[in-house]
Amino acid sequence: VHFFLLCENEESLLETVRSRAPVLRTEPIPHAEIKAYLLRTVPETARLPQDTLDELLAIANGSVGRALELLDEKAREPFVNLRHSASELVTYALQKNTVPLVALTHEFIQKSEPLAPVLSLAQTALRDLIALKQSENASLCFYTDREAATELAYRYSLAALFRLCDVFTEAEEHIERNANAKLTVTAMIAKLYK
Repeated sequence: VHFFLLCENEESLLETVRSRAPVLRTEPIPHAEIKAYLLRTVPETARLPQDTLDELLAIANGSVGRALELLDEKAREPFVNLRHSASELVTYALQKNTVPLVALTHEFIQKSEPLAPVLSLAQTALRDLIALKQSENASLCFYTDREAATELAYRYSLAALFRLCDVFTEAEEHIERNANAKLTVTAMIAKLYK
């Protein structure tokens, strides 16, 4: 009998487990390979608009199984909404556009929707922007429109992008530790103006 323990971070496993289990590292499957697999095995994939397919591949994040699940529009919708919220959060925060930023975060708190996944996705978006500042050929994890992402990246300094990433990371850590969401968001927005 073999047991496979799947995790994204081996540090989250107990030391006794880590010391007894060999570690097999895997890499995400490239989007092009997942796309080819979907087109080959699920003919309906060819009928999806290109932007929808690109977004599906970005959400799948290198997982064929997740990509297959996301072919169902109902399964894909919550992820699309989270990505849209994360994109708005990054844009408003970079622009220091307070009114829509407060409205967006307040809407999440009012609906009791999880804010941590949006903050995590926002950090992934910022990772893309930082990578694009370093190389125009950088692989993207969040954005599907390279040209628009490059244009956004070049509007802001590296220091501003890193600072915003730190603010989002700190807020996500507080949320995951069950901090008060309203206070965390208020502190997060205040830090944008320091």
